[in-house]
Amino acid sequence: MQGSDIGRDKLIEWIVGAVTDFRLTMTDDTEAHVEETTTLFGDEGILDSLGLVTVVLELEERVNATLTIPISIADERAISQRNSPFRTVGTLADYTWTLVNGAAGDG
Repeated sequence: MQGSDIGRDKLIEWIVGAVTDFRLTMTDDTEAHVEETTTLFGDEGILDSLGLVTVVLELEERVNATLTIPISIADERAISQRNSPFRTVGTLADYTWTLVNGAAGDG
C-alpha cells in the first residue's frame, strides 16, 4: 500500500481514535467530542505532553503497519516549524500526510 492509498480523512480518523482512546483511558471522559478542529496541544489543548506523545506514537505505528512507511512525526522538522503541526487534529493530519507522501515518493 502506498501513501496515496489512504486519504487525509483516514489520518483524521486515526488521530481522532487515538485521542479518544487516550482520553478515555486517562480521564474516563466519555463526553469529549474530538474532530478536525479540536485543539490538541497548547492553550486550550485537550492533551498534555504524555497524551500528545502517545497519540503521535500510535499514529506513527498505524502508518507504518498499514502502509509499511516508517515516518517520524516528532522530529526536528516538526519542532522547528513556525506553526506547530501538533496544534489541532487537522494540522497533525496535514503534517502526517506530507510525511507519508514524501516517504512514499522516496520508495
